[in-house]
Amino acid sequence: MPPLGQVQRHAARVLIDLLGPEAQPLCLKIEAAADWPAFIESVKRARDVVRGMRGLDAANRFTERIESYVQGG
Repeated sequence: MPPLGQVQRHAARVLIDLLGPEAQPLCLKIEAAADWPAFIESVKRARDVVRGMRGLDAANRFTERIESYVQGG
């Protein structure tokens, strides 16, 4: 599994891909997470925002891309 900081940066890039500049506040929260539980909670909140802005398919792609990265894919 990659280090938390690396996963946080990847998650932020995925958010920017999906939401553009509107992702900035969510990226800051994800990158500020001090541990895995806090990171997971921030990703859940970000997923809810993505779902509200871009729909369920985009929200699913967001989490799938993070999970795939964590698993080494």
